[in-house]
Amino acid sequence: MADTRSPARGLLIPLGTVAIVAILILGSAWRGGGFGFSAVDTAALAPARMTLDGSLLLLRETGGSFALVAVSLASRERLSAVELDRRPLRIVPTPGGVSAFVLWPDSNRVTVFDTETLEVQRDFTLDGVSRPTELSFSPTGEQVFVVDGDGSEVVEYRHQRLELTETRRMALAGSGPVLTNRRATRLYRATPEAILVYFAQTGDLVETYPVAGLRATGAGTHGLRFDANYTALWGVDGSGRPVAVDERSGGVSSPGVTDALGPAPAAGERVAYLSVDGRSVVTVDPREPDRVAATVDLQHTAFAVVAPDPALLWAISADGVILDVSGTVARPIAELDLSGIVEAVPSPVDRGGSFACF
Repeated sequence: MADTRSPARGLLIPLGTVAIVAILILGSAWRGGGFGFSAVDTAALAPARMTLDGSLLLLRETGGSFALVAVSLASRERLSAVELDRRPLRIVPTPGGVSAFVLWPDSNRVTVFDTETLEVQRDFTLDGVSRPTELSFSPTGEQVFVVDGDGSEVVEYRHQRLELTETRRMALAGSGPVLTNRRATRLYRATPEAILVYFAQTGDLVETYPVAGLRATGAGTHGLRFDANYTALWGVDGSGRPVAVDERSGGVSSPGVTDALGPAPAAGERVAYLSVDGRSVVTVDPREPDRVAATVDLQHTAFAVVAPDPALLWAISADGVILDVSGTVARPIAELDLSGIVEAVPSPVDRGGSFACF
């Protein structure tokens, strides 16, 4: 049926809504001292796409014992904790963020935790896989790629409601997890000399992007990440420089930096690297991969930088201080009073996604 309202009446509500939102934002910015993330609490001012829902999973080690702690991304308050019998090999949230798959060293056991309550949702073994070393999801969560043993064999599973059904086995050379493009039509593995690109449907090698000297993380895997728009793969070369590899062309960009950087960047709408000494964060805009967007000095020594939302970047210290480094100045937003934090994994929840499971 046609809209019979007058043009003026049809515009009244949208314009009024815009005016109210504008007034609220201006008032909040005035109280915070500006419009940058460094001056305003992003959790309070964030538009709908930045509303934080989900958890920050923190792995602690105290006296040789390990515990997993879930912290709310919205309030930065502790939600739950669980003691672990040993250190996990990998903690991998599902794309929807409600669950996290955990691999254990030298075992084909997989435990699935609720990311808020840390209750065990499933505990099972991967039949036919002797020693899984990596697990990764396709962007929709419908596929799971498990790397077995030395890293050359990859098993693909169909994933639905935390159930995995084996579909095929592939010989994909490389190390680290299997990464996919946005539509999961291409699979990516890293080697010290190149990034190998495979056609997902057949597992055939279709491209080789030469990138010499990609640095491996402490776990022995290359810390490659896609940015939020899947435009490039980001890592660090052997000299500690950021490296961006264009997803389509394989072209390599490297912004100049003076500090040596850690090997595993955080990637969202911007890509962030933590310096080796943990005292600064270097950010790069994927639209301008040849230059540094900002260098943010930290008041606390951090061990990791994470992206709890595509628009946000947080630096985490070992004693639980969270610093918002989304802008040009680091801003403390939480002090959790937790000692011995050795790993931080954000698990933002996307309740609007069409995922195989959340």
